[in-house]
Amino acid sequence: MLVSVIMSNYNTDIKQLDTAVNSILNQTFSDFEFIIVDDCSTDDSLEYLRKLDDKRIVLLENETNMGLTKSLNIALENARGKYIVRMDSDDISLPNRIERQVEFMQSHQNVIAAGTWVQYFGSKDILYKPVITSNDDYRANLLFSNSPTIVHPSAILNRELLLKNNVKYDERYRNAQDYKMWVDCSKYGTCVIIPEVLLRYRVHEKQISSNKDGLQNKLMKNIVKEQLQSIGIEPTDEELDFHINFFHQEEGYESALKWCSILIDKNRIYKRYSEKSLKKLISPKIQELGLKALIRGESVHFFEALPFMNMSNKIIFCFRIIKNTVVKGDKNANV
Repeated sequence: MLVSVIMSNYNTDIKQLDTAVNSILNQTFSDFEFIIVDDCSTDDSLEYLRKLDDKRIVLLENETNMGLTKSLNIALENARGKYIVRMDSDDISLPNRIERQVEFMQSHQNVIAAGTWVQYFGSKDILYKPVITSNDDYRANLLFSNSPTIVHPSAILNRELLLKNNVKYDERYRNAQDYKMWVDCSKYGTCVIIPEVLLRYRVHEKQISSNKDGLQNKLMKNIVKEQLQSIGIEPTDEELDFHINFFHQEEGYESALKWCSILIDKNRIYKRYSEKSLKKLISPKIQELGLKALIRGESVHFFEALPFMNMSNKIIFCFRIIKNTVVKGDKNANV
């Protein structure tokens, strides 16, 4: 058995469920089992699943409603395939999705998780084309809960690497289990995105991912906090908020310099992240905040920002600071 497709169902609209199921059963690649966990549905979707006549389907029925995260772990525990393909009960996999992802995984043994480009449809129609430049860069982005990321139901996972490193869905984070999964996966293998649309992702109000406030935000904050703790930082609530919103800050140059210095210094001790990737991610924002501070007439100690930049950014930053100082006659650029 090469592939285990795992999917959870709870009261999915029958038409949408039928479309999702058949998008898997009609794949060009056929060597798979299709594990469907029904999470104690109360409508007729369970009866629909029971009537499916395909030997590749393995239907598991929860006796009580356990939620998506637990249901996915039940599916993982029963999987036999070398690769795990995620599927949601209301999405549509393109006909060659599994074939293309398996081909990729077989030629990239170090990859633990591979997502794809995604076509959103339903409440919004957007082509999502994220890019992961390297696993080190991806991990740096995850530290800030920053995009790009792997769209959960587009993923294929290397089951051997999951088992070897005891990686599964963290049931403490049931409304942010995908984010936590990518944080964990990126520690033990390479995470990538295949630059090809292989999934159509349905967007509607009932989805967990539509709820961006409340519990989900709290859980995402906790995941970020755990990552900071892994490099010896115990952030205050204020520091955690500043960190998570770092790339949305419009001011606070000195605060940004101070916080980023703490990140770099602590990471040098614990060596959890690539310093090069952290600086690559941080430096454009430092540069932006420094220029905005100068324009506002604030005192800018721009040499303090240089350690966060590569040579190219150092030259650009210095040039812009000097140019802005000369043009505006600004005396606040302290060197």
